[in-house]
Amino acid sequence: MSDEIIEHIKEYKEAKAEYINMQEEKLYDKYEMTEANGKTDEDVTIVYAYVTFRSMKGKDRCINTFSHVEDLAKKDPKEDEKKFMENYLEIEEALPPGAI
Repeated sequence: MSDEIIEHIKEYKEAKAEYINMQEEKLYDKYEMTEANGKTDEDVTIVYAYVTFRSMKGKDRCINTFSHVEDLAKKDPKEDEKKFMENYLEIEEALPPGAI
């Protein structure tokens, strides 16, 4: 009986993951800058961005991944894969909302 329940749970999780992937494909289109949509690499004017995370763990993972990439790239060329539009990201914790 418990093996049957475990099997149903596995099937549910697989079906849920497949559903989520299908929804993400519908909701998120990859945006590419091309001459056709009026954007070129030279048109990029965004200098700062606020990024929110679903969890503190995600925020910490981002900080750990990107905070020292430029320094590490001098030692290991593989770190250059973490560039965004040929630039290294500078990661800083934002001010609290009341201070903005």
